[in-house]
Amino acid sequence: MSADVLARRLARRGFAVDTAADGAEGVRMARVLRPAVVLMDLSLPVLDGLAAARALRDAPETRQIPIIMLTGHAKEDTAAATDGAAADAWEAKPVDFPRLLATIERLLGGAPSD
Repeated sequence: MSADVLARRLARRGFAVDTAADGAEGVRMARVLRPAVVLMDLSLPVLDGLAAARALRDAPETRQIPIIMLTGHAKEDTAAATDGAAADAWEAKPVDFPRLLATIERLLGGAPSD
C-alpha cells in the first residue's frame, strides 16, 4: 500500500495526516508538528527509518511520540532492529489496515478525536 493510499485511508478514519518525502524531512516535520503518532517506513531515502526514529527519540520535544515502523523485511529482522531502538510497534508490508488501526488506537489509547 502506497503512502498516499494509506494517508487517504487514515484521513477517512478521522486522522489528520501529514506526509514526508524522506526520513530527514519527517524528523523536521515531527519536531514542528508534534504529531500524536508517527508511521515510519524502515526504508527511507536521505535518512533511513531507524535513524530517523532514533533522532526523534533523542530530541526531548519528540521523545514521547509513539512510532510505528512499517517494513517489508522479515519479522525476525524487524523485531531485532527495532527492539529497544526507537519503534513502539511495527507493521509488516503490505499493511494490514485493520491491524494497523488497532495498533494506532492502542498506542493512542483510543480512536482519533475531532
